[in-house]
Amino acid sequence: MKTRIRIGILIVCILIIYLGLDVYLMFMTQDEAIIKGVVVGQIMSLIAGGGIVILVKREVTTLLCKLSQSLENMMGEHPEEVFQPLKDELPSKIQVQMNRLGKILQTHNQQVTLEKEQIQEMIGDIAHQLKTPLANVSLYTELLSIQAEQGPDRELYEDLQGEVEKLKFLTEEFIKMSRLESGVIKLNLKPCQLSDTCLQAIKQVYMKAKAKHIDIVCEPMPNLEIFHDSKWTGEALNNILDNAIKYSDEKSIITLCVIPYEVFVRVDIKDQGYGIDEEEMNAIFRRFFRGEEASDIEGVGIGLYLARKIIMDQGGYIKVSSKKGEGSIFSVFLPMK
Repeated sequence: MKTRIRIGILIVCILIIYLGLDVYLMFMTQDEAIIKGVVVGQIMSLIAGGGIVILVKREVTTLLCKLSQSLENMMGEHPEEVFQPLKDELPSKIQVQMNRLGKILQTHNQQVTLEKEQIQEMIGDIAHQLKTPLANVSLYTELLSIQAEQGPDRELYEDLQGEVEKLKFLTEEFIKMSRLESGVIKLNLKPCQLSDTCLQAIKQVYMKAKAKHIDIVCEPMPNLEIFHDSKWTGEALNNILDNAIKYSDEKSIITLCVIPYEVFVRVDIKDQGYGIDEEEMNAIFRRFFRGEEASDIEGVGIGLYLARKIIMDQGGYIKVSSKKGEGSIFSVFLPMK
């Protein structure tokens, strides 16, 4: 193939030289017979040159298609060699290099996947091992708190109980994260009323909002039944609402509204909180991310990560818009079908 391409290019170069000589000869002579012969020769040369260009283009296209097929085979489970590997030609060398690169990438991906699975398994194991002792500590603390109900150590036991509850919450979040990432939990998508899911999420954070005198306003929602996992979608909305409560001042308002579109349905959760810095906007959904002003606020940076993971696993996505000091709007998009 390479030889044919070279011969074609050589012939085209010869024809160009020939045409140049013909043009020169035509301008240098006055003989009509010679001029007619030169014109006919030029026409024949152009036809021949066009044919050779078409052939060369076809050869190049065939070569590129074979290279593309070789790359496609390399990405498949059972790669087949398009070019002869022992042939000392450029396409064969490229094919060998691509196969080597594919094996290197495959080995690297397997190693990364294995390490990720080991980390997830370790997190899950640690979280499970913590559940029993935490439950026991919580029980003992509660018993001691009852015994010292009117004593001077009452406040101390209440603080201890609060710390135990934080540890229990953290353990549960680790377990959820580990199960979702490892695929242990499979989302069960079925037609459910989205309004029921939203109201259930509001119900879970109602007492926390009440403690800060925050009103959660739910705008009238359409009668909308979409395919989604009601339990886990409610968990995602709950995490966003919980985040809004944490980062809002007392006596503020959080608004939830549902807006249907043709393909997606949007759930907006708007707060009047502290807002998010522009440079932190792309980082808030990362695991364990905590903003600069979040050090004094309860949390470990898992809630928003889990929320996005749950929504994305259902074919949706989350957008956020915010201005510092003016609050934030988290928009959850779920597919209608």
